[in-house]
Amino acid sequence: MQKVTMIKNDAGLFVPFSLEDKQACLNYPAGGLTSHNIKGVTKPRSYQQLKLYFACCRALADQTENINLNNETKVHFVMRMRARWIESIISIKKPCPSCQVLIDYNQIIPKSLSYENCTHADATQYINSGINEIASEMGVPKYKLVKNADRYGF
Repeated sequence: MQKVTMIKNDAGLFVPFSLEDKQACLNYPAGGLTSHNIKGVTKPRSYQQLKLYFACCRALADQTENINLNNETKVHFVMRMRARWIESIISIKKPCPSCQVLIDYNQIIPKSLSYENCTHADATQYINSGINEIASEMGVPKYKLVKNADRYGF
C-alpha cells in the first residue's frame, strides 16, 4: 500500500499532486481498481516543503563566512528581502541625540510563511525562489543543494 496525495482539478477529478505521487500511481495498471480514503487538508502547504527550505537556510548559514548570513534566522530574513517578500514598510522619525534633529528611519517588516498569513501558491513560489537564491549564494546547482539537505535536518 502506498500513500499518494491527490488534488481535485477543475473538472472534479482527483489527480496526483506531485511528480512523486504520479510515479507511485504508475505502479498500478490502467483500468485497475484501487481503494482510497479521502481526507481533506486545511493546510495544503507541505511541512516537508518548509523543512527543505529551512534545511537549505541552515546549509548556507553553516557554509558562509558572511556575518549577515551566519545563522538560519538571518538567512531567512535576507532571502525574504531579496525576494521583495515584504508585508509593510514603516517610516519612523527618531530624534538624533547629538544634533537634536528628527531622522527618518524605514523599518521593513517581511511577510511570514505562516499558514494564516500567506496562501499555498504564494508560499510555494517564495520557497522555490528562496532555494534558488540560496543555491546561487552558495555557488552550487539547486539539485545538489536539495540532494544534500538531509545533512541539515531535512
